[in-house]
Amino acid sequence: MYYKIALIGTVIAWLFCFSPQANTSKLRTRALEGVRDLRDLSSFRAVKEAAWDEMRQNRYYSALKKLKYHQQLQPTDIEGYYLEGQCLAKLERWKDAYIAYHKAFYLSGAKKYQDLMFQMKAKAGNPVKKEKPWYLKIEDPNQKNVEKPEPQKEPLKPAKKRGSYLQLSRMRMLQSLLDRYESVYGPMLEFNLDSLLKDKVTTRSVDISELGKITLKNSKIHSENFGTTEEIQNSMKFFMDAVSLASKKNTSGAIRSLEANQDKLIRSEAEYLISLYRQEGRIKDEVQYREKISLKFPKYSSNLLFLADYYYQNGRNRKALKYYQKILKLGSNNSSIRSRIKQIEAGGTFKLREVLKNQRRNLLDRENSKN
Repeated sequence: MYYKIALIGTVIAWLFCFSPQANTSKLRTRALEGVRDLRDLSSFRAVKEAAWDEMRQNRYYSALKKLKYHQQLQPTDIEGYYLEGQCLAKLERWKDAYIAYHKAFYLSGAKKYQDLMFQMKAKAGNPVKKEKPWYLKIEDPNQKNVEKPEPQKEPLKPAKKRGSYLQLSRMRMLQSLLDRYESVYGPMLEFNLDSLLKDKVTTRSVDISELGKITLKNSKIHSENFGTTEEIQNSMKFFMDAVSLASKKNTSGAIRSLEANQDKLIRSEAEYLISLYRQEGRIKDEVQYREKISLKFPKYSSNLLFLADYYYQNGRNRKALKYYQKILKLGSNNSSIRSRIKQIEAGGTFKLREVLKNQRRNLLDRENSKN
């Protein structure tokens, strides 16, 4: 087809050039323009039809190459951009397909191209994950497995703890020592306990190990574990308020304040709440709270012993046995606890023990009366 059209154009041009009736240069120029148009038209159609043929055979990469050449010949052809978008969509290249359809919409203003643009935009937001072909998944036996070094994780900073009166007093002591040092020697750049203690008249050792690493920030002592003196005071405010209420004989108010913050209580503060329960004679509340802190402070052995003895004396041997066994797991060598466990496992009870004690006491009294 292409060769026939080109041949016809060449013949027409030759006739016009050599015909004696032709009107010189104008006719010749028009003839040459017609030949160029025929050539462009033939190549334009031939390339696009070749691209169509490649697409029918699912050879989309080859079709794209022909369409790019076609777009150079006919940059305003709408169908060329539409076909390009079709190929790119088949290859799941959503963003490139969006651009091709956008060109077709810009040239034509047709709604169908705009709809195709929106479809590609939606798919580009959730791109399809393409898996490797099956032949790329096969491991090469000759290839050595190189272990990738695991990325080093930054060490987690320890979370700050709630301070007690003990930590607060130690922080206040360090702060007073720092203030005295800086008044004599000037600002201390890095914390140095030996420098703070060199003028201190005392033989008593200063233990600040539980405070963690100590740093200085604007002439303030800062503990890695508990923060500054002000932060410890703020964390203890509710407890200080409860102590103040208890000192004013308002024990019930102090208990309510501590119960509202019982999840925050450290062990010494929990022991204080237990003492308040005992002052009020609220044994049931005390036992319930001791149950809770047995989970929070599992190594609090005196609390476990209280619960074990309480349940044993009230005939609840299963619960008592559970707490006695927990005490042994903590490494206790108490022989009385071991004998108590044997007694419970053998079926003995607190009431039975009391009955036997009374019988033994009565027998001894009778023997003494006879003598």
